Amino acid sequence: MKGRRSIIALVAATTVILFSFCACQTMKGSGQPTATLSVDPASLALGAAIFKTPVVFVGSNWEPNEMVILDWVIPKGIEMPGMGEGEDAVGIGFVTADSQGNIKTTMGALSKVYTIFRGDIDPETSKPDLKSFKPLPPGNYAIRASGANSDREAATTIQLTVPVKK
Repeated sequence: MKGRRSIIALVAATTVILFSFCACQTMKGSGQPTATLSVDPASLALGAAIFKTPVVFVGSNWEPNEMVILDWVIPKGIEMPGMGEGEDAVGIGFVTADSQGNIKTTMGALSKVYTIFRGDIDPETSKPDLKSFKPLPPGNYAIRASGANSDREAATTIQLTVPVKK
């Protein structure tokens, strides 16, 4: 009888602990709005015109004044210089949310060189070394935004296409 009571007490205690843990995890995520991220344009033709095209990221529902990090997610099988084993993305920028939690930033030329074209900068001229360019293959790529304080994440997709020959 005593052994049976111990088992019942153990099951009850385990149930209470598990319920408390689950309730805390549910409450942790509740009440926080879902962060958003979009990109304009949503499609880019691989070529020199990319450098004349502003790639603008806009988002909302971040913590006020929070730093938001933007990463270009690299699919498996695509090599990316500087990306370590186990990493799935490269940083393309960061932005600080305004007092309402909104973000807006433009992808810089260096991020385009290093990410989209997987290239380098010529150390003598400080200009892109066109010979080093190995553009990413055409396709859809995820862009991930992560809040430094809130751990909120949002994602969008950008498409790289083959340039239309004239």
